[in-house]
Amino acid sequence: MAVLFDDRTGRLRLDQAAFDHLVVIAAGLNPWPESGGAPAAELSAAGAVPDGRPHPRLSAGLRAVIEPAYRLHLTLLDDRTGRLKAGDGWIDDGAAALLLDLPDGLREFVTLHPAFLPAALARVVRLGPRPRPRWEPVRLPAGRVAGLFAVDPAVRRSAAADAAAGEGETPGPGAPPPAILAGGWRAWRVEMTWTDPGGGPAGDVLDVVDTGDAGLCLVELYDAEAALWPATATAVWRLLIRMVSAGLAER
Repeated sequence: MAVLFDDRTGRLRLDQAAFDHLVVIAAGLNPWPESGGAPAAELSAAGAVPDGRPHPRLSAGLRAVIEPAYRLHLTLLDDRTGRLKAGDGWIDDGAAALLLDLPDGLREFVTLHPAFLPAALARVVRLGPRPRPRWEPVRLPAGRVAGLFAVDPAVRRSAAADAAAGEGETPGPGAPPPAILAGGWRAWRVEMTWTDPGGGPAGDVLDVVDTGDAGLCLVELYDAEAALWPATATAVWRLLIRMVSAGLAER
């Protein structure tokens, strides 16, 4: 079955087609069950849509999906496994909803209070204590940053080689720049978008490369150049909180 629902916790696992159908039902755009087909049957059988309406535990999250105050997209690439994981998010005043890739090809839909969103994202990207970086900033062409997120290992290795050849600012103690990505890494990006008070588009992006034993890197993008800046987990955590808070404050 492509739909698994726990009515005690509100956690829902389903494929993308079933989720898309669930959103259509929640928005009241699809008669039930006449045109539901297989996704409708699976949602009903799992208890996610009893009596033609989404389960009450899903209601707050689905409202955020239908009319979000701001949106989120997460990308996570593990160089050691080559696996790319993605996630989508929708936030309104009352709820934050996340739809995250699972290893089995399904996606998990989770609803939480917006105040807990930074902690939830930190768990997904496995943000935690790392050795304090003891290397200098590394520069590389801006276009190569995307290569660190590439599924193709040859593209990733080429991007890592560029980073290894990058020029440190000032020689310092500890690992030299060529050693930073030698043991593999996990690169993740959180991108948030919203509408500013003037009605225009606004947003923020946080790019991080987790090198494990060599510490964390913040990625700064400029016109034609990027820089990998050594950072602590505490600094990254504060930036994550600030980004979420900024989105709420901008409304």
